[in-house]
Amino acid sequence: MPRQLKDSKTEWNHCFLTTTITDQALASGGNGPNNIFPLYLYPTTRSKKFLKKENPNFNEENFTSKIENFKESFRTFIDDLYKEKFSPEDILGYVYAVLFHKNYREKYLDFLKIDFPKIPFVENKKTFKNLSKLGLKLLNLHLLKDDELNSNAGEALFKSVKNKNFKIQKIKYNKDTKELFINESLYFNEVSPEIYEFKIGGYAVLDKYLKSHKEEDIDHKHFTLIIQTLNETLKIQDEISKINLS
Repeated sequence: MPRQLKDSKTEWNHCFLTTTITDQALASGGNGPNNIFPLYLYPTTRSKKFLKKENPNFNEENFTSKIENFKESFRTFIDDLYKEKFSPEDILGYVYAVLFHKNYREKYLDFLKIDFPKIPFVENKKTFKNLSKLGLKLLNLHLLKDDELNSNAGEALFKSVKNKNFKIQKIKYNKDTKELFINESLYFNEVSPEIYEFKIGGYAVLDKYLKSHKEEDIDHKHFTLIIQTLNETLKIQDEISKINLS
């Protein structure tokens, strides 16, 4: 995510995750390159140097496998707050849920535009677990690891069976019929305005994908998966936003 946004009118939606090497310009609208925060550190020369700088007493000889990328003070804070040892994934799930909480984004909009997000941690352990569970579900969705998507949205259909053209040529969206055309014949159904306009990192996801692959044959199964993922994201985001963060 970028630390700051250039356009003061820009909506904050600059939170995403990845399991692959990522370009520093993944998100738009930011000042400078994007920042990537790994969940784990591995025993490389660079990470050993970094940890030694953070903690002069760090023993690199014991650093033989991956370790969580949390400061000791933060780990102590979490353990003391909830009186339970949560995994790095559980904590990441909670953080991801908070960052997709609509009330959080609206309440701290001005602050989110000028600096890294500050994460409020709820005092109630049950609330923490509920948010973490939803965040992990959202996390798996965005990594396209959810194999249980059950939605009618995004089915690939042809206006004319005589014209089975798979090439991305002319993108046209009809919000009344909820049809997203990629050429004169092939379209995807049940694409609501909320799905079509959904943004991550400043980009409308579907529009960005189609324009990036223009004049190519579309992988319609993959594109359907993206549509259904966004549809499910909206549902989970609503669930998250019903939970009180105070």
